Amino acid sequence: MRRPAPAPSARSVGPRDHRFRPLAQRLRGALAGVLGAAVLAGVFLLYTRADFVVTMIDQVWACF
Repeated sequence: MRRPAPAPSARSVGPRDHRFRPLAQRLRGALAGVLGAAVLAGVFLLYTRADFVVTMIDQVWACF
């Protein structure tokens, strides 16, 4: 006679499901994404300015 399969434990079902993450943890992840996108946009905008690019190249060249 076969034994029935064990029921999944609460530990294997609950914490791995993204719907059960605390609100603060989800907001922290969203804030990190928004902050990362803002930093990337700022760097992109700096590289569209020719004087900034020339200054950066001069500073890098001065290191050698």
